[in-house]
Amino acid sequence: MDAKLDRWRAAMADLMLACAAADADQAAELVNTLDRLLRAAPPAAGISAPATALPPIAAGRDADAAALVLAAGLGGYLLSQGRGGPAMATVVLGADAAESHGEGPCPAIALVGALAAAFAAEASTVRAAGLGQSPSAAIN
Repeated sequence: MDAKLDRWRAAMADLMLACAAADADQAAELVNTLDRLLRAAPPAAGISAPATALPPIAAGRDADAAALVLAAGLGGYLLSQGRGGPAMATVVLGADAAESHGEGPCPAIALVGALAAAFAAEASTVRAAGLGQSPSAAIN
């Protein structure tokens, strides 16, 4: 067992839950958290963090664009939003990976939620360490 990987996946699960309950005005914070978690990924996670850190995201469309930049290097995604309705995202991180889904009030939150769900997929359902911590707690 890799304790650091377990903590990282638990933080991704916490981020996924935060996205499920988020308002659109929290998009920038959630995108920034995903960016920090990706950079803190342990080698056992098997991902390559983006080459450069995103600049801190302010809000609105900037958060949507930043989420797309993060997703582009990680796998395939489908993003949909009807006029005035919630956004929905589906991501697949690898050829034999299962689909993960997210929904939110804006594209950024839906995409961050789907990515966090994909990375958390192998986290145990009962997370003794890290339960209830903020997603940023696993970065250190």
